[in-house]
Amino acid sequence: SKVSMTSNKSLNVKQILQETWQSGGGVRAFYTGLSLPLMAQAIYKATIFSVNNFCRNILMEFKTRECAGINSMNNNYPLLTTTDLFWCGFIGGAVNAAIFVTPVEYVRNQLIIKQQLSSTREFKMGKDTSKNKKLFHHCRRISPLDVIRSTILSGGGISQLWRGVGLTVARDSIGCGVYFVSMTLCQKNLSPTNDNKPPSFGVTLVSGMCAGIGFWVVALPLDTLKTWIQTTTTNGNILLNSINKHGLLRTTQNLYR
Repeated sequence: SKVSMTSNKSLNVKQILQETWQSGGGVRAFYTGLSLPLMAQAIYKATIFSVNNFCRNILMEFKTRECAGINSMNNNYPLLTTTDLFWCGFIGGAVNAAIFVTPVEYVRNQLIIKQQLSSTREFKMGKDTSKNKKLFHHCRRISPLDVIRSTILSGGGISQLWRGVGLTVARDSIGCGVYFVSMTLCQKNLSPTNDNKPPSFGVTLVSGMCAGIGFWVVALPLDTLKTWIQTTTTNGNILLNSINKHGLLRTTQNLYR
């Protein structure tokens, strides 16, 4: 998992998968912390696309009035620029991240870390894999409510659930801005010229792929850094500490793991 990769920087993908499988109880361990983010996806997408469309409509209305004031005989509708598209997506991603994504991902990351520690202890107690799996399945599962309760009662209060909010907002705002720009530009350039029909399935598919790649190219380093913050209790600047300990090149590589 992403959390395992960032919390165990010395291990590669194969070692992480093997350790998770053996100490976590098989396939089930790869889906630790899934329930809450899965249920939140509907809210995530509804918020991003609603805010994005709202901002686009406001801009279109403003530009239409502006054009009408300059030339009342001009019946052409104004078009949104690439910058307009970016900022509409930026605002949509920022609102969603600030309100919903940060606490949900904090709880998910804490679930993974706590379950990983619990499973590792159980694994060390069992000498064979079959016995370990039995121990894992019979041990008490940690729920999202357990994480929320322990976080609030630990002294940090409810605001602790929003730890890493700055990086989460930066990740999703920039990422969503790039996403909507990439999606629109790809659909425009891949569709036939002077064709007012909706994009074909193939064009939409390729455009979605490009948009997704664009999102994670800019968002992945921020996502990794955010995960570091949400899964550690270390004080101070985590990025600078990593650079001082591992060097700039190694830190950059770890940010893209």
